[in-house]
Amino acid sequence: MSYLELKGIRVSYDGQTIIDGLDLKVEEGSILAILGPSGCGKSTTLRVISGLATKDGGEVWLDGRRIDDLPVHKRRIGFVFQHYTLFPHMTVRKNIEFGMRMKGWSEKKMKKQLKVMLKLVGLEGMEDRKPHQLSGGQQQRVALARALAPEPKLLLLDEPFGALDAKIRRNVRRHVKRIQQETGLTMLFVTHDQEEAFEMGTNIAVMNKGAIEQNDLPRNLYDNPATPFVARFVGNMNILGLPTVGENGKVKKGAEVMVRPEDIHIVKEGPEPLRAGSNATGGVLINYFFRGPIIEIITELDDEDIITSIMTKSDFVASGLRRSHRVKVTIGRYQPLPTKNGSRNGKRNGKKEEEEDEEQ
Repeated sequence: MSYLELKGIRVSYDGQTIIDGLDLKVEEGSILAILGPSGCGKSTTLRVISGLATKDGGEVWLDGRRIDDLPVHKRRIGFVFQHYTLFPHMTVRKNIEFGMRMKGWSEKKMKKQLKVMLKLVGLEGMEDRKPHQLSGGQQQRVALARALAPEPKLLLLDEPFGALDAKIRRNVRRHVKRIQQETGLTMLFVTHDQEEAFEMGTNIAVMNKGAIEQNDLPRNLYDNPATPFVARFVGNMNILGLPTVGENGKVKKGAEVMVRPEDIHIVKEGPEPLRAGSNATGGVLINYFFRGPIIEIITELDDEDIITSIMTKSDFVASGLRRSHRVKVTIGRYQPLPTKNGSRNGKRNGKKEEEEDEEQ
């Protein structure tokens, strides 16, 4: 049995089903990121695990023990919310000590643990400040220390970095990742930020309409999406009819495939005609956007499909490409679009599978 396991979880509110038969496994010492759109049931799942939400059915197991009937304070689960929920009238010290006091720890044990927590979250010397005297990132680290101090078996984080600006958010989540690696604590956090999920998660579970569509390693999730929803939701995926050049030189659509932007090569269209059977087609560059070190390019193919590709800034400048230019588009690696049950509509195309295995 996995360290944390949910079996057939069902939740409904006011006659509306929120989660219907959810199964989920989290291995000990890992970080599972639950990624999904707003309203898909991510936060509800955390609240069921912690005991803060009532379920209609199913089981919650933690460390080999079923915990459904345990009250919140006996589950040994830490919870970090998006908006910190620090006690404004308490100092950093008192906030961090709160959970330990609730568990009846001695003053000596609390003092020792406080010192450890302050060092762990990088807030040494700030124990006598109150929340309003701290930055947003510092407040979130206090919330993290407060959740960690009573030595939980599991830490849940609900959109924990959403209230922070981009730079602070990156710094805090890397701090959390380092803490997890140092302590070996099992963590489960929910987010709608894909960059966050890929940076933090040992595994990522993509959730949609109260169900897990795919629970996998980040690279597998990106390279081999198991369902149409995952294919469209994770990263930037082009879904198009594979262009095929007939004997008469006309481009037509073939099988529907998935193509990542980095697997599309674009050059100015030259005088050389497209060859029958190739993965190349013509098109018009209709727009491009500066994304720091890369340029995102939008192209309308001759069969009217609109695709997104990327190019390094230096390559784009050297190419001389501009809006309205005719271009030649070559499709590299591509895959059949998965069906709803996760199988593929045919064999994988593009690179040979042996080559892909070697790359991994």
